[in-house]
Amino acid sequence: MRANLHQLIAEHCHDVHDLETLLDKIEQIIASQPKVPLNVRISELKRDVFAWNHKNKEKYSTEMLTSFLNLWCRIEKNGNLKAENEKNFKIGGRLATFARMNKQFEKKSSINQFRQHLGTIDPLR
Repeated sequence: MRANLHQLIAEHCHDVHDLETLLDKIEQIIASQPKVPLNVRISELKRDVFAWNHKNKEKYSTEMLTSFLNLWCRIEKNGNLKAENEKNFKIGGRLATFARMNKQFEKKSSINQFRQHLGTIDPLR
């Protein structure tokens, strides 16, 4: 496809106006392409996440991967998955950040549970 675009540009673009017209045509062609159904995109993301984890010797638990997918498979207002709205979405990096943030949350939660057990925190607050 890239070669076809280069050929079109070389043949038809003699000035800026020609280039703008060509870009409009390309955008129309892209917009007319059928979008992959949402359930397929979700399945592909799940497959990619579990494949990454398997390739990396089951670094993260299934429970954590499920929580990760619950976050990144959310459907945004524009109809895309949260993961699709990100400019850069590298599974390994996102999982590492998610795991680190999850541990911080677990530590705070454990401290609060301990304090509640001691009676130093009002559980209704």
